[in-house]
Amino acid sequence: QEKPITVKSKTEGFFGIIYLDYYNYSSVEQELFFSNTFTREKLDPRKSFGTNLNFMAGYFLIAHRLSLAGGVGLYRGFSRDIFGTPLINGNLRFYFTDEKNTLFCYMNIGGTKKMSFNNLGGIFKMGLGHKFHLTKKLLVSADISFVISGYSLTKERYRNSSWVIRSQGVGLSVGFYIF
Repeated sequence: QEKPITVKSKTEGFFGIIYLDYYNYSSVEQELFFSNTFTREKLDPRKSFGTNLNFMAGYFLIAHRLSLAGGVGLYRGFSRDIFGTPLINGNLRFYFTDEKNTLFCYMNIGGTKKMSFNNLGGIFKMGLGHKFHLTKKLLVSADISFVISGYSLTKERYRNSSWVIRSQGVGLSVGFYIF
């Protein structure tokens, strides 16, 4: 007699996820402060998007309900000039039920560092997603989010920079649970 296969729902203890994100920015502004003069210019959002490949590891603070994770990854921002590593972020999730297939809401805050200079930036995401089993052993999550990002185009930190790009839009993500 065969034993039934038990599928772990990965909603207890430690877990890991590989995430692929795509951001479509609907509003992009460039702000420049030079010699006591402030200018703000809207940039073409049709040419603006972001992508992210991210690995996150986390722990369920409350089994089946509340998780906290941290991650590192690669990020490509508004233009080819904004390509950062690592994208370092934190993720807080709340699952609505303890079922294997369930909705969740989340908040993600992260920072980026441009590879060619010391330019720093940040990204904030807040969204709603669904965790489900694609096969008996493959657990996947997909979500939609509101995304806000900002980057310094000088060597100063984002908050101290005299030249920044701010953008906001919608993000789509898919994640594959690896443990």
